[in-house]
Amino acid sequence: DNDTGHRCWAPLTSCSAMLGATNCVRTRCLCQAGYCMRGGVCAEAEQGQCSVNTGGTCRLFRCDASRGPTQCDEGSCVCEHGLCAEDGACIVPDSVIVADVVRVDDAQPAFPGAQGLIPTALCFSGGGARSLSIVLGALRALEGLGLMPKVAAISSVSGGTWAAGIYMFADVDKEELLGAAAAPSGLTLAALRRRPSRLGATATQDTMGIALELVAGGTAPDRLWQHTVSRAFLDAFGLDEPAFMALDADHVARIKARNPQLQHSRFVTQAPGRPKVFVMNGALLAPVGYLASNANVVSWQMSPEFTGSPFRPDHAALSYTARNHREDDDDVGQPVGGGLVETVAFGGPAPIEGQGGSRAARLHSPRLPFTLGDALGISSAAFAGKLEVKKITPDNLVPKASVWPVLASADAPGVAAHEYSLGDGGDVENGGVLAMLQRRGGARAGRDT
Repeated sequence: DNDTGHRCWAPLTSCSAMLGATNCVRTRCLCQAGYCMRGGVCAEAEQGQCSVNTGGTCRLFRCDASRGPTQCDEGSCVCEHGLCAEDGACIVPDSVIVADVVRVDDAQPAFPGAQGLIPTALCFSGGGARSLSIVLGALRALEGLGLMPKVAAISSVSGGTWAAGIYMFADVDKEELLGAAAAPSGLTLAALRRRPSRLGATATQDTMGIALELVAGGTAPDRLWQHTVSRAFLDAFGLDEPAFMALDADHVARIKARNPQLQHSRFVTQAPGRPKVFVMNGALLAPVGYLASNANVVSWQMSPEFTGSPFRPDHAALSYTARNHREDDDDVGQPVGGGLVETVAFGGPAPIEGQGGSRAARLHSPRLPFTLGDALGISSAAFAGKLEVKKITPDNLVPKASVWPVLASADAPGVAAHEYSLGDGGDVENGGVLAMLQRRGGARAGRDT
């Protein structure tokens, strides 16, 4: 156990030095990483041992999603099998994960797997709940006409991603999910008063109320938007959980075969009968502490299989200006883009080997799974670009992740990961078309105007 049972109210009071190596986490004195309670103090954990108690409680409410994959055990939020508690959250113990790193640039432009074979695609733009409603109607009509089996891919932005994410992952009867198609002549007031379909009902969620509840539960600021979006749009379908994403059961089996330490980890996969490829579009804004601008924001693409920024900007590195003059350098150049990493491995440091592209790259595992809710939240974080470009504070609400470039050569020296701010795909291109054009798809655009 890592919970000392003592309270703290930082910065007013701290944990007693008599407790040993502790951190004050959400008013609780918890042992630091690598330490467990023994003899009333935090002592170094024995090899192979780690704490599973996050310090959270679940007597009245469920365990907050910001604590990672947990289960409620006699009123305490404890980590699921194979995970360890650190600073109040369940993380994947530091281990080496084997995953694909795919170089995608001008010299090697092919995308991996089905993403490189897209004859037809639907592109859904941003626009919040308005876009969600339009996408719902489009999907209902296309399903009713029997045309969806001809669609190979969906690419979406912001509110379009809310709807598309539910459609792609919710294993629900399609009529129950989308509602029954109706002829225009049948759209009477009585028909319009009927309860919306399950997907349509998500547009009426009280996101402010959800956000306030999450704040009260201790959700970290830079995770608040993602968790709010996840709760609002995914909870009704059992998809609001700290689980890895994958394409299908075969993909999960391949991941686990290469990474036995993930044998007990949870995964969510695309529902049967949906298009093979799904790209959720966001924006890579700037390294934390630096400003984004029209000259340095690039496309950020997330899917159940791969995540990253394909291709490279015109210059080898992008220039970023410090938010204030306390940074070490007022301007900094960073290489970005160049390819994709298998999503199960996204969020950790740069690869130990394989940063120039490899079907068996070795990486340190990410601390937390990159979830479907994370992707929906990033794709729709329209406020993030405004905060980063206009130097508005606080920017601690902006989604962040550890990002590194894919190298142009297997022999190139490694480039370390940096923590970047991420935002709405509309900060780059609001139609979702770019991702499909990069994959040489014959895109058919569905836009909210």
